[in-house]
Amino acid sequence: MAEIERISRESFNLVQERYEKLRELFPEVFTEGKIDFTKLRAALGDLVDDSPERYLFTWAGKSEAIRSLQTPSRATLIPCEEESINFEEASHIFIEGENLEVLKLLLKSYYGRVKMVYIDPPYNTGEDFIYKDDYKDPLKAYLIQTGQIDEKGNYMTSSQERSGRYHSAWLSMMYPRLFLARQLLREDGLLVVHIDEHEVAHLQLLLNEIFGEENCLGTIIWDKMNPKGDAKGVSYQHESILLYAKHLETFTKNCRFVRPKPNAQRILKKARELYARLGKKELPRDLESCMRKYNLPLELCREHIKTITLEDINAEFKEWLKSQKDLSGGEAAYCRIDEKGQVNVLVLWPGQIKKKL
Repeated sequence: MAEIERISRESFNLVQERYEKLRELFPEVFTEGKIDFTKLRAALGDLVDDSPERYLFTWAGKSEAIRSLQTPSRATLIPCEEESINFEEASHIFIEGENLEVLKLLLKSYYGRVKMVYIDPPYNTGEDFIYKDDYKDPLKAYLIQTGQIDEKGNYMTSSQERSGRYHSAWLSMMYPRLFLARQLLREDGLLVVHIDEHEVAHLQLLLNEIFGEENCLGTIIWDKMNPKGDAKGVSYQHESILLYAKHLETFTKNCRFVRPKPNAQRILKKARELYARLGKKELPRDLESCMRKYNLPLELCREHIKTITLEDINAEFKEWLKSQKDLSGGEAAYCRIDEKGQVNVLVLWPGQIKKKL
């Protein structure tokens, strides 16, 4: 467990790390060890937005949430050998603690090494415990608010919060944790966040800011099959799972983010067999079958030999699909072989969208 000991010794200084990277990229903008922002703006040229009005996502307390990233952790990780199984040989680590502090402690040893981060945060339904970070002394604040020191903890819920900062408290809690999660991810890493309808809109805006909206892989809808009975409007029976890549191009290059259809290989195999006949001269299949059935010489039908076209192939392909009783409607919709031999589905709505299998 030397890994734990290494994690515990020193907290990662995120500000210093970003400072060094900026210095590596733009050494000319540093003067006496400080950043000259006039030079930095000149170096970035047209990339700097000087317009008085522009898109901005903010909330009450955002500046404090950002400053929390600059506060090194004062905590340490302590191995619990008595609660472990095969402590010396174990290849996995289970860590229990205040998650913001743990993320800071992990950052130095695991920066850019994590393949996937999955987060199931408080949903902010009015009953969830929303931890209010104290950026000056985060560990002490956590111990107080979770009742581990005394009974004067500050529990924030929607029923107690009357200041109009109900969403802001949640966003301030999520921002530093999501930011640090991104730092932990590999270049082809993936973030998965589970959420319900109360904060899904704000969460997507937050993730767009931290990860960049170009790295959004989309949202998976999880149908719980359990509609809420106390809804005042539309009753939700689903939750959302948001997926973001650290770098979309690297992720799609290194990860097969697909789930093959159960009968896809069988459909593709048949399509390849049919496409291999394109341009060949053959008797029509029904006529050839009849000649062979009655043991007649094929030379008698020489004048009926024809060159196989793409239309012939697709007609036979559609008949074969109809004969396959175990195909779903979605699978059977892949009924068109194109000029390159690829199988497509034709979606009949304005625009005639063509989708490949």
